[in-house]
Amino acid sequence: MKLLFDQNLSSDDLMERLDDLWPGSCHVRDPSLGLIDADNKTYDDEILVYARRHGFAVVTTDKGFPKQSRELGDPPKVIVMPTGNCRIEEVERILRERYGDLLRFHNNERESVFWI
Repeated sequence: MKLLFDQNLSSDDLMERLDDLWPGSCHVRDPSLGLIDADNKTYDDEILVYARRHGFAVVTTDKGFPKQSRELGDPPKVIVMPTGNCRIEEVERILRERYGDLLRFHNNERESVFWI
């Protein structure tokens, strides 16, 4: 499973910190992804479509992502971390602690949203 971190989880080294568990993960601001600017109203839709097409699970703090994901139909996996403005070390710790749960979620075809 590859993780695609949304704009609210920004860190230059988060993907490097988690590469041992989730290789190939990236951030939506990675210019090589070609995602549109965050000011555009359709930005979240672009993220969800990109994630579905490229096999990513979206990691977000945005509680509206699950509803929006279902509205698009055939949603990608969405992992919601309602953590507020916590430090990147805390995000890393949580994702590492929940690794087994996240793998089970990823392999469950009936589930599209995982709340941490």
